[in-house]
Amino acid sequence: MSATIFGPDGQPRCRWCAAAPEFLPYHDTEWGFPVDDDHRLFEKLCLEGFQSGLNWRTILAKENFRSAFLGFDFDHIARFSDADIERLLQDPGIVRHLALASDGADVGAAQVAELFVVEALGGAVVGLVSGYAAYRAMRAIDDYPVEVLISIVLAMGCYSLASALHMSGPIAVVVAGILVGNRGPKDALSDMTQRYLFGFWTLVDQILNSVLFLLIGLEVLVLRYETSILPLALARHTGGACGPLRVDHHPRDTAA
Repeated sequence: MSATIFGPDGQPRCRWCAAAPEFLPYHDTEWGFPVDDDHRLFEKLCLEGFQSGLNWRTILAKENFRSAFLGFDFDHIARFSDADIERLLQDPGIVRHLALASDGADVGAAQVAELFVVEALGGAVVGLVSGYAAYRAMRAIDDYPVEVLISIVLAMGCYSLASALHMSGPIAVVVAGILVGNRGPKDALSDMTQRYLFGFWTLVDQILNSVLFLLIGLEVLVLRYETSILPLALARHTGGACGPLRVDHHPRDTAA
């Protein structure tokens, strides 16, 4: 089955364009076109959020998004008031949802800075405090089974504590691990403890990597292979070896 169809103007297009009337103009003016404008990128991010759980056709059928969100000008959206959000919720030309409509208004620099301080720096502080407590505990004893258990409690407890405080758990665990891993061998961990402790976490790392690659392999097994794109892939590979692949643009692309 051919992967393309011919449109009303006789030009070939992707077959999915025939699935709905609104797909044809979307294909010709937006789909596959590179975007380097900040407002258009912000628009795509917002629309992806509105589309969550819905068909993309639902978003295309709602024609009032750009006017309702002032062309997705984030400087204006950041100053949206409660009245603006209420206006959006009454607009039948968009997907109306209180959480989604108000999300676009919370993108100011102050909110971003606050989120960074709370999430990243807060997580780092939790990691430093937890890591130092674990380091002091390991320094006070010389029993490698207990010290291995302390490291496990540190990883799980530090992550849980940071998450409960709405901070970054991964950053907290990484900071705690760096502190213990660098300070510990100097004056807190004996040679035997280092052998068992680092050996244990090396084993955990290898097991998790094995599971990760197993999941990737399973994902590859369920991928559907399209033989129709094989000539294009071979042509692109040949073009990459001999030079850039030449693409003939339609006159409307040049005009755009």
